Amino acid sequence: MSNFDWTNWTKKLSTLVAAASVSVAGISAAVLGYYTSLSPEQQAAWPFWLPAVLALSPGVIAALGPLAVAFRQAFMGSDDSDQAGA
Repeated sequence: MSNFDWTNWTKKLSTLVAAASVSVAGISAAVLGYYTSLSPEQQAAWPFWLPAVLALSPGVIAALGPLAVAFRQAFMGSDDSDQAGA
């Protein structure tokens, strides 16, 4: 096997997940703001589940960040956190 550095990879993954969460939150807020500005007749043309998905998706993506840290701690034998050495 190769000597792939999983520690740096999971830290980068955690950063990527955080950035994706912020991006999705911004996009979701913009689309939800547009959706709420529509008339009820126009809102009826959109899927009924859309507001719930827009509201929940940033939190779901943000929840993946701690999973990357837990993966490193559980399977890579590392007892540090992303704050180690800071």
